[in-house]
Amino acid sequence: MKEPHELLRVAVVTGGHPFDVVGFQDFWSDMPGVKCYIQHLEHYCSSSEKEQDRYEAVVFYNMTDAVPSDKEQPWWKGAPETALRRMTKKGVGVVIWHHALVAFPGWEFWDLVCGHSRRTLKPHFDQEVNHSVQDVDHPILRGLPRHFSLIDETYEMAEPEAEGNHVLLTTDHPDSLRSQVWLRECGESRVLCLIPGHDHHTWNAPEFRQLFSQGIQWVARRRVL
Repeated sequence: MKEPHELLRVAVVTGGHPFDVVGFQDFWSDMPGVKCYIQHLEHYCSSSEKEQDRYEAVVFYNMTDAVPSDKEQPWWKGAPETALRRMTKKGVGVVIWHHALVAFPGWEFWDLVCGHSRRTLKPHFDQEVNHSVQDVDHPILRGLPRHFSLIDETYEMAEPEAEGNHVLLTTDHPDSLRSQVWLRECGESRVLCLIPGHDHHTWNAPEFRQLFSQGIQWVARRRVL
């Protein structure tokens, strides 16, 4: 376990979905103990293995609609399927954030990473979402109130698989799946899946900032700050 003063290097992967770039960058700039590198999926996958190994965690905020393939790729695009599969073999911390849950539709490997095999949704924007903590003793939820609300986009979709997933946060919103945050393991990696996080309304909420900050430290097997 690395010492708290050493910044956690995080690759933040985007692509396939619009977002508030300035607000997003501000969110990451204010993240304690983290040095982030925001990049398109293509840039992460085309990086050398040496470069990929510099990251202790990878946060996916992409909504890529094509299944990654190493076939017929020009050399400068690398081997995207190999890069993503290698991540879990190396034990890198993984965060699947918001619309990244429905990235790579039909790809069984991403189903396995997410712990969810029915990854289609109907969105509902600007909803008041009440959240309830389900595991008060987990380090990711340390110091959070038992109940809090966020203004966010909800996802009307099936629940994640029961086997292998540990649900940390739930909602009773009628237009949302109940599970909002869950943990699992994939290969050698710890994986954190988060539904909340559509825009600045959630990014600026202190409860979400604390949840996310503690979550990224946990998946990277760091001491939670």
